Amino acid sequence: MRNLLALSAALVIAFAGIGWYRGWYKVETEPAQGGHQAVNIDYNRDKIAQDSEKGVKKVEEKLQRILDHKQDDLSGKDGTKADIKGAVSLSPPKLIIQQEKESSNVPGPDLP
Repeated sequence: MRNLLALSAALVIAFAGIGWYRGWYKVETEPAQGGHQAVNIDYNRDKIAQDSEKGVKKVEEKLQRILDHKQDDLSGKDGTKADIKGAVSLSPPKLIIQQEKESSNVPGPDLP
């Protein structure tokens, strides 16, 4: 539980730092009536969408380069390209659960 809380705090801090650096938001303070301070937070949704699209495109390009490189490595000697379908999987592996046999059905010596 502590690890999950620490991870979420690290993600929030990273988002805040990256967002401030990239110009996703601005925090401004100004004096208000009666000695109070007013805080205004301005989100730039268009900038966030543009930056996330650029990031997705860069990741896709890098994955394509990696797949092309693997395909070149798997090429046959005659110059034909090998089928690498399924060589890189982004889905988590499936677990195979085996059922245990009941110990009463297994013959063997009784140990003290």
